[in-house]
Amino acid sequence: MRSVDLIALDREDRPFLLVEAQRRPVSPTTERSILHDLASAREALPYGGRIHFGLIADPESMRLYELDRDEPSPLGSWATNDILGHYDPGFPERVRSLSGIHPDSIAGLIGSWLRDIAYHWKSPSPPGTEQWEAAGLLGRIAEGSTLSEVRLGFGALR
Repeated sequence: MRSVDLIALDREDRPFLLVEAQRRPVSPTTERSILHDLASAREALPYGGRIHFGLIADPESMRLYELDRDEPSPLGSWATNDILGHYDPGFPERVRSLSGIHPDSIAGLIGSWLRDIAYHWKSPSPPGTEQWEAAGLLGRIAEGSTLSEVRLGFGALR
């Protein structure tokens, strides 16, 4: 059964973003494969419609893509420590530890970040907001929510 780590929903509960978190830095070849999987996965969602955006996160960076392009290029990019360290001050140390950080932890912190952008529960100006606005997605995040580990109904994404 295929799943995605996180789905962001707008204020009307329509999905607009798929998130895939990885334990280790992603190579360009792996990134292309993940983008292909995300583009395929968005067709199998139980919600109907197509999701147009994907976010790939690893311990080094998070990259936002438009999935409708033949060769997606990033719409935004953030240093993972700069963003997620805001929500978990111990995040950088956990990434550097021998055991590393689990993708579920990265996805959970991304969910916190997206909810902060949506509701400003932690910060009046959450980190990275400018890039969401530049990509035209700030309005989609506003008053939205997230779902974790959404199963899509066929083979594993990872």
